[in-house]
Amino acid sequence: MKKYFGDIVISVDRVKTQAEEYGHSFERELSYMIVHGFYHLMGEDHIEENDKIVMRQKEENVLNKLKIVRV
Repeated sequence: MKKYFGDIVISVDRVKTQAEEYGHSFERELSYMIVHGFYHLMGEDHIEENDKIVMRQKEENVLNKLKIVRV
């Protein structure tokens, strides 16, 4: 049985802008946006500060396992 959770839509222009703004590579910022979108589809949010901390830790854990680190 297949489950549909939603779509992740990413603006390449926004990724380029944010990569420059945060001093990340394009690959790192794109990867972050994909992981961030995935967690939103799984029901995570970052409205409350504590939720933001938890979500960010999960995102960084995935990116570190993929060896996509901040440069």
